[in-house]
Parts: sequence; structure tokens; C-alpha cells
Amino acid sequence: IAEGCGLMGPNAARMLNGTLYWMTPAGEFMIYTGGRPQALASTMRRDVSSNISWVQQDKVFAFQLSQCGEMCWLYPDARDGNECSRYALVNSQNQWANGTFERTCWADAGVFQFPLAVDTDGYIWYQEKGDSEDGAARTWHIESAYFDLGDGHYHQSIMGMYPDHEDLLGGYSVTVSTRHRSVQGLVDRTFGPYSINSATGKVSMRAVGQQVKVKWSATAAPTFWRLGAPAFDVMATRRVR
Repeated sequence: IAEGCGLMGPNAARMLNGTLYWMTPAGEFMIYTGGRPQALASTMRRDVSSNISWVQQDKVFAFQLSQCGEMCWLYPDARDGNECSRYALVNSQNQWANGTFERTCWADAGVFQFPLAVDTDGYIWYQEKGDSEDGAARTWHIESAYFDLGDGHYHQSIMGMYPDHEDLLGGYSVTVSTRHRSVQGLVDRTFGPYSINSATGKVSMRAVGQQVKVKWSATAAPTFWRLGAPAFDVMATRRVR
């Protein structure tokens, strides 16, 4: 029914809510709901196809997280070796995420209350259970892209941040990075990290730059966090690009 949409490996396809998802030998992510296969607009495609260990492509493993409405592919990344070490994930709103994850296969929750996965050493893990890594600290982070103030003509000064989170366990840190572009090249600066807990109100800072990005991170046990809509005190400076 179509060409150029074959299967990356024997386990690179999975069904979620009546939609078939798979990865092609070209690193394309596809779906099929009837009619003709369609390529997903993926923000992860370039990173995956540029770094996947192609001689190990048969190890790609697709699985679903039914309770979250998410589809995920485990794949061997040449930057890490020849075993599955990273993932690419998409939800029902076609929002993508990726990260490091040493798992070789996955079984969704069903007979067991929690999903089961096997790591590269052969150990079997319960997933999505508890708020630590088998009692040890869990490390996580999420980072924005660089953003401008308006059309980017004026530099920006960030004077503070009002955190917004839910169900916080263990606290976390916020790091602000700025970038300035000039004829001399790029100048990067880092501000923080600023520690945040459930009692934190406003975080005062003074980060100045043409472009800004924000990183939330933590290493703790237990640790849990849901991002809301944090607010920033931002004003334009007199410096222009």
C-alpha cells in the first residue's frame, strides 16, 4: 500500500489505541490508521537517525505506556555503545521527548500492576513505581530552548522567577543560561543554580543576555515534580543586537 516505509527491526512496531506506530530503516517515525501510512512530524528524527548505531538496528524496541497515552522507542546510540541506551517518546498530542535509558525491552502494565523492563545487564525492573531508582537517587532534568524578548532586537534582563510545581518531592534547582551574539562570536553565561523547595516563593536573580534558556534539574531520593506555568520578571535593557 506504500513504499519507503518498511520496518527498522522486528520489534520496532507497536499498536496504541488503535494506531500502529513504527520506525523505518531511514529513521522515520510512521503511523497507520487505515488508508496510507503517514510520517509523524518528529523533533527527534534528526538526533535519532544521526546517532543510531546502524549495525545494531535490529535491537530497536517499541513499546507503549497505555496509562499515559505514550509511544516510545528504545534504540542503540553510537555515542554510548552498541546496546539500547536512549529513547524517543511521543504522546497523543505529537509532543516529543528523549533521554538516556538503558533498557532493552519493555512490557506494558497488565498482568502485573506496573510495567516491566530489562536492562543491558539482564536485570528485570518494575517501572513507573515509586519515586526513586530502587532506593537510590534519581537524576532528572528538563531544559528549554533559547528564547528571545519580542523579535530579539533588545537584550533582556531576568530579575526573578516565581516557581510553579505540583506534588513536589525532594526539591530541585533552576539554572539560567544566557547568550550574546556579536561580531566577536558567541558569549555564554550561566546563572545559578538556584535551589527551590515547596516553601520557595520568588527566586531573585539577575541574568542578562540577548537569548535565554532555563534548566530545571534534581538528584534526590525520593524525587517527583510536575511543571506548571512558572513566571519570570523580564524587562528589556538598553542594549540592542
